[in-house]
Amino acid sequence: MIGKSVKSSFNWLKNKSLLFKIFLTYVIYLFIIGFIGYSYYIYNNIKSIDREVSIFKKNLTEEKKVFVSNIVNIAIKGISSYYEDFKNGLIDEKTAKENSVRFIDSIRYIDKMGKSYGYIWINTIDGIMIVDPPKPELNGKNVWDLKDKHGKYLFREMAEKVKINGEGYVSYYWSKLGAQSSEAYPKISFVKYFPQWKWIVGSGFYLDDIESAIANYNKRIKDDIYRSMNILFQ
Repeated sequence: MIGKSVKSSFNWLKNKSLLFKIFLTYVIYLFIIGFIGYSYYIYNNIKSIDREVSIFKKNLTEEKKVFVSNIVNIAIKGISSYYEDFKNGLIDEKTAKENSVRFIDSIRYIDKMGKSYGYIWINTIDGIMIVDPPKPELNGKNVWDLKDKHGKYLFREMAEKVKINGEGYVSYYWSKLGAQSSEAYPKISFVKYFPQWKWIVGSGFYLDDIESAIANYNKRIKDDIYRSMNILFQ
């Protein structure tokens, strides 16, 4: 049946005029060119989405790193003011430290993604936790040998960072404020040294919040492209 159908179609075409054959060839040519062009258009849009998402992720991560470093610098200024009160004889050192800890422990912030509360913590350079909002049970304890879920000695790494540069970024896994303490999430933190009291002050952001924002951005630009394609090919 197929063979007869092909033969019939061939005979039908054979009997057509030269002008019709040229026109049919032209139509087939336009169809092939259109199909190739459409495929290339789709391919370029997919590559464009990947590039845009990659740039968005890089910019968002850098923006968050700058944001938490600014938060830590604000905290350091607050601690410095209490230290200056002590140096000027307005309060004793014990009170200055207590005021600093209360100040740090009271700070909560929500970034523009609004996924989780940010906070600031303090530990000493030799690993004594001064204040840690998500895990207050650690306050006053030695965390020098504490590892994250992948075996990283995070507080040792923080100490090395500030010994070399006075500040820096560290990556590790940690609990979120208000979340179950058994859950740990990937985190990037900025830490800075306050040498007068040998304190390390830090704050950070969680990468799963970043990934959530990236997924939403990815979906949004794909929807925009599909919408424009529907309009174009209607």
